[in-house]
Amino acid sequence: MEQKSTYYRTLLRYIYQETSTQDTQFMAEQIYSNSDVQNEYKDLMSTICSLPKVQMSPERASIQNILHHMRMSSIEAHH
Repeated sequence: MEQKSTYYRTLLRYIYQETSTQDTQFMAEQIYSNSDVQNEYKDLMSTICSLPKVQMSPERASIQNILHHMRMSSIEAHH
């Protein structure tokens, strides 16, 4: 079970392009040559594509607070 869980996590990391070069090559080969892995890959991709697209942006006040804090920190550093 532990091996399957690790394999599944690596496949997810592969999909999100978070794998090392070695793991990327290994997963690409597995997807190409192993029908079980290929099916799992297709299922995951289908699920990911069906997720709602979320766009996040901070409130303008939050940006202003961060900039203000940075300015104050800069002023204090110079004194």
